[in-house]
Amino acid sequence: MTGAAPSLNARRKFCENEGCSSKKKMATAPKLAALPRSTVEPQDILTTQELAKRLKLPLSWVYKQSARSGQDSIPVLRCGMYLRFSWPDVCAWLRSNK
Repeated sequence: MTGAAPSLNARRKFCENEGCSSKKKMATAPKLAALPRSTVEPQDILTTQELAKRLKLPLSWVYKQSARSGQDSIPVLRCGMYLRFSWPDVCAWLRSNK
């Protein structure tokens, strides 16, 4: 993929791996799949628990930051009720919010 819209099969595969079964939940998958391949590598995608561990912060802090909206909210990738975080995006967010 070079930034073009992801195919339906790619969205389905992503959602099957993440546990998204409904069409409504699958509709959010392109947010992750549409990103350029060089931007997001599989090892860069973190769960809430993994992010909290890397940042050495409580899990509640991660949830609180991901619930915020606006320019200063932490970048989050959503697939239905599941939250995922791009480590490079989180690092950039941390640097910009000193």
